[in-house]
Amino acid sequence: MKRKARPTMTSIACAVFVSSTCLRVGVVLGETYYVSIEGNDGSAGTSPKQAWRTISHAANMARAGDLVRIRGGDYGWEKVLIAGSGTPEAPVRFEAYDGDVRLDGLTRELRAELEEKWKAEGQELSKRGVSLDLKGHGVEIAGSHVKLRGFTVSGYGMGILVRGQHNTIELCAAALCSWNAIMLAGSDNEARYCTAYNSGMNNFACGGQDNTVADSWSYCDPRLIGIIPGVDTGTDYLYSASNAKRIRFVRCRGDGRLHAGHGISFTVGGSGPEAAGCEDCLVTDCEMYNCWELFAVRHKGHKIVFQNCYGESRLLDTMEVNDWPKWRQPSANWYSHGFYLYTGAHDILVKNCRVRGTRVGLDADDEGQRWKEWGVTRNITFENCIATDCVFGIQLNAPDSKAINCLSALNRYGARGFEKGTILRNCILYQNGTAFDGDVFKAAISRCNIWANETMLRGKGTIGGDCIFVDPQFAGRIDYDDWRLKETSPCKNMGPYADDPKASIGMR
Repeated sequence: MKRKARPTMTSIACAVFVSSTCLRVGVVLGETYYVSIEGNDGSAGTSPKQAWRTISHAANMARAGDLVRIRGGDYGWEKVLIAGSGTPEAPVRFEAYDGDVRLDGLTRELRAELEEKWKAEGQELSKRGVSLDLKGHGVEIAGSHVKLRGFTVSGYGMGILVRGQHNTIELCAAALCSWNAIMLAGSDNEARYCTAYNSGMNNFACGGQDNTVADSWSYCDPRLIGIIPGVDTGTDYLYSASNAKRIRFVRCRGDGRLHAGHGISFTVGGSGPEAAGCEDCLVTDCEMYNCWELFAVRHKGHKIVFQNCYGESRLLDTMEVNDWPKWRQPSANWYSHGFYLYTGAHDILVKNCRVRGTRVGLDADDEGQRWKEWGVTRNITFENCIATDCVFGIQLNAPDSKAINCLSALNRYGARGFEKGTILRNCILYQNGTAFDGDVFKAAISRCNIWANETMLRGKGTIGGDCIFVDPQFAGRIDYDDWRLKETSPCKNMGPYADDPKASIGMR
């Protein structure tokens, strides 16, 4: 259908009053179009009664400033490509109304085909965990200044792919994809108030630069694992950034339900010179639960900050090794980390964060002998952090790494330090099985308070003469994980509340 020419602000009579909140002179006034499962692509599309039938047709017709209103319903199998672009003043908008707009890549025919292959080939389809059959993107935004709102996409290779620049998706959901549920590539793209779950590799994935995921929810539901024959629906990464710059994860929440490998992770894709790792990224006010790595940086990731985050993973209390997925069993003793910085990660700051219930809570680990190709893990700082109910509260095994003003309490081992030059300063170690552990404890321990631990030191080490051994006098209920100090505490210059005794450290 050929579109008629539309008026611009310059073609409207000067007698018409235009308020300061309207579009600037020269900007095209947008049309409003409608899509419905009862519609017809041969219709005008300009009213609910003249609605188009497919979102793809609307995407081909929409221009800068247009609003496409899509009535809620199941649109079945569509591969929607939004190639057109808007402008900052006149974006192209696609919005659901009267319910969510649903796209399902798993047609009845494809389901039958998967069932047949599953029966013929058995477990071979699921060995690597990625289906060869779920292909394509449910929605691909290739243009710029596009806004997508209220879509639910499932059963594709990738649910929603956002490329180009300055695009936004809101209140969208994606699931049961064989690779990524929602991916932000390009630059300056945002996903807000979105949900993603049970996709084979990443629920949320970020590449490119200056992309943001905010106020979103990611999880892996064990009941959905194996629901599609031959397709891995057990998520590996809840949130992932790969070879990206200036990525922001803000107020995001995730729960791996003990089946996801990673919560928020910064890593690489591919190999060679292009595998540069992630740079200059921020994670703030996020919560991750029940993953083998809750927050992680690896593969040369650098200049990354975690602040005011909370992580909890009760793997040690709730699961026996035999209950773990078979492919994880050989690594059972290696996994379960809170904040895990390794394989060449450097210049990382973890501040005002807390972790509970992992094997290692705050972990700076060089592992240089295993991962030489990624360089040395170094310059990791844990500041104003809390680690409780872990096997190892703090582990410093990377050069130039330090824990400052931290609390390690109720762990089997309060702190470990194997690397020379690491620093444990102004920390409180309280009611751990062993305060300091290591065959040769090399970290410099200074100005710390060490109290009520069953054992002081296992291995060789030196505790500074400026350390004290007194009751820290916590003001809150420890069983409620409240570690604030009383006004009379002798540790007012130590621990996570040294700067502000009334502060809230980490999320709950």
